Amino acid sequence: MIYIALAISLLIPLCSAGQYVPVVLWTNIKRSECTPNISVYPGEPISVFTESSYFECLRSSHPGTVKVYVTDELDQVDLATSRHASGEGKAFHHLKATLTHHTSLVMPAVIASSVPAFLQNRFTEDFGGESVVSVVEVGRIDRGSAESTRRSIMLIDEIINEDLLKMKANEKFVAVLVAKSPPQPQLHVYEEGDSHHGRQLLAVTESFAPAAQQFVHWQTCIFLSYTNLSLTHGASVYSLVEPKVERGFCSESSDNASIDLSFKVGNGSASVGQSQSVVKLGLQFVKVLSKASAVTWWNISSAVLNHSISASDKSYKLRISDGYAYSAPSNWSWVCKKPPAMTWKDPKDSTNTQKLEFESIQLQPFGIVNANFSRASDCSGFLSGPIWMGTVVSFLLLAIFTFGMMFMSAVTTMDRFDDPRGKPLSVNLQEGN
Repeated sequence: MIYIALAISLLIPLCSAGQYVPVVLWTNIKRSECTPNISVYPGEPISVFTESSYFECLRSSHPGTVKVYVTDELDQVDLATSRHASGEGKAFHHLKATLTHHTSLVMPAVIASSVPAFLQNRFTEDFGGESVVSVVEVGRIDRGSAESTRRSIMLIDEIINEDLLKMKANEKFVAVLVAKSPPQPQLHVYEEGDSHHGRQLLAVTESFAPAAQQFVHWQTCIFLSYTNLSLTHGASVYSLVEPKVERGFCSESSDNASIDLSFKVGNGSASVGQSQSVVKLGLQFVKVLSKASAVTWWNISSAVLNHSISASDKSYKLRISDGYAYSAPSNWSWVCKKPPAMTWKDPKDSTNTQKLEFESIQLQPFGIVNANFSRASDCSGFLSGPIWMGTVVSFLLLAIFTFGMMFMSAVTTMDRFDDPRGKPLSVNLQEGN
């Protein structure tokens, strides 16, 4: 059977841990019969899909079988799990082979509120009269180690593939892969055979708990993702949690955009009273044409902080020390693991300071396409530390080589030689006084 798949695939890294789950749907109903003319953006409920004309078109096509494959936890990283070092197959190999060459519909991060049960009920109510709707539990992903994760994902892929092969040839079907919840942060201890990345100067056992990625957006034109946000107020440090978008502005025809965010004061060093405080951050963006490169770049034109942690509500206009930070070409995103802090200082009181620090941030206020971050501009730049180190060492070795060649080229031989058939050479030696 030839699958003309309509796939919700190629999930993007926008799923916030504990908030969103990805959904993958594919069908052999031809695109000419049902066109996926909807967009389910990150953070929207699955009902956007089930209430769409595309869902109604699938129902009216009368598929014989509807399969809902359910796993306990699923993340966009799972679909990109790579080949093992030994050369064995990739995870979700069969599913990717079905989806790769066909039209895709992206539902990368729907709100995780009983999505499998909701889909089962909707498919049963709307398709149940003429379709056989079934839910298949495909097991859980063992996240104890990188190898166990890969093997359990491959097993789930095999279960789905074998179940699809049991269907009758040319029978119309709709299949969905969904998770009950996103994976929770776990303590992972590297084991022998795990894939390690980056430089390893010491062979040590490393354990860590991955931080949850926070994602907020305004409509489909301002995306912000980060792992941690902290506020330093004087000598106290506060963790800002539960980000919420208050309002925003963006337009494809405008060179300006803005977003207003609010946060709650989390753990950190906040007291009980301060934990109820609300911190607000207003960011304004502008496009500027660079005269040097003739390329339009975006940057933060204004950053205003407002809170009442130690007094009544007060606003602080923050300053970014690095003028090249939080800036990228107009249709690019900006990525930085440790970006420069946004700061404010009281000129009359050196102890009255404000400092806002992000960790592992990705930001894009313009040029969002298909509900995904665009190509990223990394804050480390081209001349990073390792590149500088390699360049300096190369020039040092080149200088040593050049110095040696100069000395070798200065070596000369005698201009006269002794001829055995002629008069012998005489060298006058004069003794010093």
